[in-house]
Amino acid sequence: MKTFHAPHGLLNERHVRVLDRFAQGDNGAEAARALGLSPNQVYRASNTCGQYLGVSGRCALVHASYLLGIVPRPAYAGTPLPSTGRKVIDADLPSLLGLLAMGMTHREGAWHLHCGLTAWWLRIRLLQHATGAVSTHHLITMAWQHQVLGPAHVHTAGGATLTPAPHLSCNSAPSPPGPQLSLPTSRSTA
Repeated sequence: MKTFHAPHGLLNERHVRVLDRFAQGDNGAEAARALGLSPNQVYRASNTCGQYLGVSGRCALVHASYLLGIVPRPAYAGTPLPSTGRKVIDADLPSLLGLLAMGMTHREGAWHLHCGLTAWWLRIRLLQHATGAVSTHHLITMAWQHQVLGPAHVHTAGGATLTPAPHLSCNSAPSPPGPQLSLPTSRSTA
């Protein structure tokens, strides 16, 4: 069985296959069916991956697996991220995707964007509709395809810094790093 040396341990082939299914947008039950595993095995593999990679949440798992070269990076789509049709929301999308990739909870993400949870979820649902993403963690794959996220986004919500692997995508041209995110360190009280 192949193993991958993650920052905090070894990931085996099952772990990598589960990460790949998450990157394709599968939830736990769908990944279990596709891989011939039980949902509990997928859940345990997901938790192990999170511990070894030092991240929490499927969005952060997908981002870390691309960043570290555990699963092949998606090919560049050649177009910008599709618009949701709402300028105010479109302006927040790079930050929203960066917060998801860092492993922020939905409550923390809403706090950083200075919006409520309802507005946070509206942004996610509109973006899923615009991109065709089947799940929140599938948005991370879409963000990599449209170069909103990339090797420049190396920080996790826990404060860790992931070291990117050399470019390992299936396409021949290297993808440039995505835009830098500047996140507020404290919420303004004005």
